[in-house]
Order: sequence, then structure tokens, then C-alpha cells
Amino acid sequence: MKIKMPVTLRSRLSLFNAVFLSGTFLVSLVLVYFVLQTWLYHQVDSSLTEMAKQISMDVNVKKSEIIYQVAFPSSELEKQRQFVRIVNNKGQVQGHWGPLEDLPVKINGIGNVSLKGGFQELTRINDDEPIRVYTLPIISANKVAGFVQTGQSLEPIENMLQMLIVTVVILAPLFFVITLLASRLITGRALAPIASIAATAERISEQELHKRLDIPGEDEVARLARSLNRMLNRLEITVEGYKQFTGDASHELRTPLTVMKGEISLALQKERSTNYYKEVLEGIEEEVDRLIRMVEQLLFLARADGDKIKNHLNTIDLYETLVPLLEQMKILTEAKHQEISWIIPKHILISTDPDALQQILLNLLDNAIKYTPESGRIEVRVEQHPDLVRILVADTGNGIANEHLERIFERFYRIDKGRSRELGGTGLGLAIVQKLAHLIGGNLSVTSAVGHGTTFSLDIPLRPTGQL
Repeated sequence: MKIKMPVTLRSRLSLFNAVFLSGTFLVSLVLVYFVLQTWLYHQVDSSLTEMAKQISMDVNVKKSEIIYQVAFPSSELEKQRQFVRIVNNKGQVQGHWGPLEDLPVKINGIGNVSLKGGFQELTRINDDEPIRVYTLPIISANKVAGFVQTGQSLEPIENMLQMLIVTVVILAPLFFVITLLASRLITGRALAPIASIAATAERISEQELHKRLDIPGEDEVARLARSLNRMLNRLEITVEGYKQFTGDASHELRTPLTVMKGEISLALQKERSTNYYKEVLEGIEEEVDRLIRMVEQLLFLARADGDKIKNHLNTIDLYETLVPLLEQMKILTEAKHQEISWIIPKHILISTDPDALQQILLNLLDNAIKYTPESGRIEVRVEQHPDLVRILVADTGNGIANEHLERIFERFYRIDKGRSRELGGTGLGLAIVQKLAHLIGGNLSVTSAVGHGTTFSLDIPLRPTGQL
């Protein structure tokens, strides 16, 4: 039959404490029992041995006859349940003092008793009273002439030890019950903060993520509460970001749909010319392309957030990888009468994902071309450092104010929403660039000053931090 453990933590801890303490108490009492038993028996043996030696000093042997003058107060021997007797070498009692006169003489190997004496445990036949007996041989002319026997009843000691066992049997369950109740009380108080944490956590919902756990102190429970509060902070930021992202995504998706619906409604109001319908369809196609672009970017970010995009690391030459891309982008800059230049040393080898690196540079250059006025300049520069390579993309555009710098990598964040939408931006480009930089183990940063342009800096370690 399987024993079912208590459900609550309080019950389990209380039961564990009660069992542990009761077990410790029981083991301690058993040790006390055996130590006390050993000590009491040792005291009896010491007393009997000392008594026999004292008597043997007063005994003389003349012509194989034992001569003795021994006087013991009978009352004292009766009180201690002790006796003294002298036995000849034939096993006959020559003298007996004290109680237990009916105890038979039993001396193992009368002629071979050790000179140091020995102990026996005898039992009275009529009442099974245990008797501890010490026998000391009387030596004369290198022969055993007789024996001095001292003895003491062990019944008082055994009665006391038996009483101790009964006391243990009675106290053990009582101690267990008291310990269990005390453990429940103490454990309940100790776990009260945890119960408060659980109750507060139950009350926290999506609409009440601002609530926090208030558990003062420096113990483990207080540290747990602070950890949960930090987790709630992160959760609140994540949920708020999710709400903001959902709202921004809905708005961004609704805008082109609204434009398309408006153009379609106007076209259907009355008969139009072929050219008009063509312009409407071209406009719808542009909005559809923008929607497709936005959805693809959202899918990329979702996959990146779920660590579903893998790096394909290869050793590449930066000059051979970046210059062809810059040559292509030069056509776009010439269309806006902009000047693009680059300083890329040859033979710089790094281990990275070439596709991700080209996508990062393409997005940064696309932004620079869009927001740099005509006759402006764009520069790409590569710097080699001992442990990293830095790629700088600088332009002479209008620059970015400090209040916007901290947020330009957020999804759907635009400095000038109207102008960005006119230029075909989705508000996701820099978020994708930052995610790609993270995926190749790089670090993307930006510096800018209003009226002096913007510089994006991508640091790529010479040794990749790991393959995702």
C-alpha cells in the first residue's frame, strides 16, 4: 500500500521536522540507556572487586586451613543487597555475611581460577533475581587454598533500566506529537510570507502588472520576493512592449489598406478613363508591395526572437564582400546627386555570416541615402582593432536629436512618421539591423548631432562568440 504524503509544504516540513527530532530524541535516549547501563555495571564491578581485595588481605592460611577475621555491618550489606563469603578449595562455604545465603556456590574451574579473579552472573532459583558475583582466589604456597566471593543483586539496576525503557516508550509518541504541533506553528509563521507572495501573485493580472510584492527583510523569502518583483518588472515591460507593438503593427497595416480602399472607392464611384484605372492599380500595387515588405520583415523579427534564424559562419575578406555592394549603391547615390566614398583596407579576414553582414550594410546605406539631402556625402570606413573590426557608416544628413537616439532601434518607431512613410519606410529597418548584428555576434551603436549628420558603428569580434 502506497503511503500518501501530505499535500501542503507546511505539512511536509512539519512532519519531516517531527520525525527527524523524534528520531534524534529516540537515538539519544538509546545511547543514554546503554551508557548508563555500562556505567552502573562498571560501578558494581569496581565495588565488588575492591571489597574482595580488602577481605583477601585479612585472610591467612595455615596448614591448608583458612583463618579469617572479617566483620561487616549486616544492615549496610542488606541495604546494598550485597554479600561476602569465604569458600574453601572444595567449594564449601566457610563464612557468609549479608543476604542471599541460599545462593549456590558455582566456581568455574576451581583449580584454574586466574590470580586476578573473575566475574559470574548467577540467578536465584526461587525468584530469578540476577546476581553479579566476583571470585578472588586465596593463594598459599603457589596453590589455591580457597576463594573470597563478593556479590550484589542486579535487580535494582535492572528495575531502573526497565523503568527508563517504559519512560522512553511513553515519552516518544508524546514528544512526537508535541514536536509536530510546534513544527506546524513555527513552520506556519515561517511560511506566512510565502503564502502572502502566493496570494499577491494570484491577484496580479495583465491589467495589474504594476503591483509588487512587499516583503521586508534580508532573508531568503525577501530575496525571493525581490527576484519576483524584478521578474514582474521585466514582464510588465514585455507586455507593454507587446501592446505597443500590436497597436503600431495594426496602425501600420491599416494605413495602406485604408489608402487602397479609398482609391478603389473613388474608382468605383463613376466611369473613369483607362489611364485613371491604371494609376489606381499602380498605387494599389505599391501599397501591396509595402504590405508584403512589412509582413516579411515582421516574420523575420518573429523568427529572430524565437532563435529560429541560424548563422552560417564563413571566413570572408571584407574588401571583396563590401566593395561590390558599395558599387551597386553608388548608382542610387548618383541619382540623388550624393557623393559616396569608402575606405576599406584589403586582406582583412573575419569569420561571420556574409549574407547578414551585407543585409546590415544595405539597410544602413538605404537609410543614409533616404535621409541625406542632395549633394550630401556618405562615407563607409573599416577600422581594424586588436580584437574587433569596426564598420562605420556616416552621412551628412540632418542628424537625430538625443531624445530619439535611444528609441530608433524600436520597432515601428519613426522620427518623422509622415516623411518616413512617403519614402517607403516601414519603421522596421533599424530593428532588423540590430537583430542581425546580434545574430553575428556584433554590436551596433549610433552617434548623431542635429545638423551634423549621423554615424552608425558596427563592431564585429575577430573571433566569433558562437554560432546560433
